Amino acid sequence: MSPIRIAIPLLALILAGCGGRSGHPASRPAALADRLPAAVQAAIVRDYPGAVIRGVEKETYPDGTVHWEVELTTKDGRKRELEYDGQGKVLPEH
Repeated sequence: MSPIRIAIPLLALILAGCGGRSGHPASRPAALADRLPAAVQAAIVRDYPGAVIRGVEKETYPDGTVHWEVELTTKDGRKRELEYDGQGKVLPEH
């Protein structure tokens, strides 16, 4: 077996193990914001200027509706958990 055939699966396994939050690029606030629709990003910047996004989760419901759960820390240190629709509207807690 050639070294390339061994190296590629090995590299894939190594990268797959890097999915944790500690230091992985996808866990950085900017990378998290990039996972949100532009309208949701704009709503967060408008309503919470200077906030740091700590977590993003996409929820898809059986009817196809998509909501975005966002965990953020405001610039004054308050932690918030918010839910948005794809147009950037804040949804009531449920």
